Amino acid sequence: MPSYDGGFKITSYNLYRDNSVQKTLDPSLNYYQFTGLTLGTNMKLQVSAVNEIGESILSPANSVVFANVPTAPASLSLKASAYPASIVASWTAPLNSYGNAVTGYDVYVDDGHGGPYTIVFNGTNTASTYSFTINSLTCGLFYTVKVSAENSAGIGPFVY
Repeated sequence: MPSYDGGFKITSYNLYRDNSVQKTLDPSLNYYQFTGLTLGTNMKLQVSAVNEIGESILSPANSVVFANVPTAPASLSLKASAYPASIVASWTAPLNSYGNAVTGYDVYVDDGHGGPYTIVFNGTNTASTYSFTINSLTCGLFYTVKVSAENSAGIGPFVY
């Protein structure tokens, strides 16, 4: 919302995408949901207010890239060791990162009693790391391990 309307009620907002009006919005709306976008598309967005006098200057431009989180890593293999009690988790890259490079992987393990997961490897900036050893486990317990890939759009789904 503009800080000053010039003394005239705002009648609409114009949403500009790449220097062209994409949509005229009702003044009660403060959002717009784009549909039909192509992943990796870069957009320049601006807004103007309209009243009976005319259209305001455009807001400063914001560049936005439509992105999606990567799919789950394609595979996960686990190798347990009794002494010391540990699990080596190895995975392969996701089948699709939607044009948005994988930046790292996160590894989680439960408490061995079906309890909550704990992140044991926060792999931000480790896109080329495909294994991690989980140490300090207790022999005789059944652990569940899950791994996710991440990129600039966020953290993707898990492979178990």
